[in-house]
Amino acid sequence: GGGQWYRAKSFATFGPIGPYITAAALAGNPNNLKISTELNGIKVQDSNTNQMIQSVEKIIAYASKDTWLMEGTIILTGTPAGVGMSRKPPVFLRNGDVVSVTIEKL
Repeated sequence: GGGQWYRAKSFATFGPIGPYITAAALAGNPNNLKISTELNGIKVQDSNTNQMIQSVEKIIAYASKDTWLMEGTIILTGTPAGVGMSRKPPVFLRNGDVVSVTIEKL
């Protein structure tokens, strides 16, 4: 534990969220939302939350065993298929790259 996967998302400014968050009641079924990632305006991931290994409910239940989940808590679950290091040739972020992740209704 504590490897680069965790650390890379934990430094100040490394995981910005926004410019706004949608209320859960407006988002619909969290287990069936389209999710996509663009790198410099090019779509590099296209998936759906129904492809996650665990349901949102199971993730919340697991996380709340050890931690109080306060109103507004955001749980980051990982990435869909298509990560850069698995591509041939591998794709890694460079200084100045712009990454945008979109989840429908959010």
